[in-house]
Amino acid sequence: MELRHLKSFIALAKCLNFSEAARKMCVTQSTFSQTIKQLEDTLGSTLFFRNSHEVTLTEAGMELLPFAERTVQAADDCAQRIEDLRGLRCGTLNIGVTHSFNMVMHETLKEFMHRYPNIRLNIIYKPMTELIERLSLRELDFVLSFRPQGHYPKIESHILFEDSLSVIVRRDHPLTRKSHVTIADLSGFPVALPAKGLQARNILDSIMPDTAELNVRVEMDEV
Repeated sequence: MELRHLKSFIALAKCLNFSEAARKMCVTQSTFSQTIKQLEDTLGSTLFFRNSHEVTLTEAGMELLPFAERTVQAADDCAQRIEDLRGLRCGTLNIGVTHSFNMVMHETLKEFMHRYPNIRLNIIYKPMTELIERLSLRELDFVLSFRPQGHYPKIESHILFEDSLSVIVRRDHPLTRKSHVTIADLSGFPVALPAKGLQARNILDSIMPDTAELNVRVEMDEV
């Protein structure tokens, strides 16, 4: 039994005329009659009484009609749902975000929700290593973070924008008199850094000379 059988059955059940139902299904009357016969053979029951004057539903046909309508409607709903998913008109996005991109995510949420009002967002904030693992397990659709430094063959990454590491100090701090600040310049001052394990800290550690000695007074898991 195929959907075309049920659609043909519904068309004939509505108009009770083979010629009219065949036109609605865009097939010849002989092809349409064969389709109805195939359905009756599959079910082992006569669905329509036929004579030279009229076509009427049998008891089996009346029983089948509501089930056929629900089945065809469910198939149409399923097709529409898939089309909506492809067109980002519905569904759920599971997004992983590192703490460093907290503000970036907040700034884009309003516009996204305005453009895609029927998309449900599930956003989690975790360290990058955990997010990458969950992405590999297909628990997340994508991750917003610094570019991964490791090799992840199952993951594809794209650069959305580039940024630079900056030093944030008071207006009257001695470092404001410098046009360029080096790691060595920081060694004489207490500093606050992203916590170990965060990708921002990993990047900083990777470019920091082995001889650098920073007076780390504060470590934060959100920057």
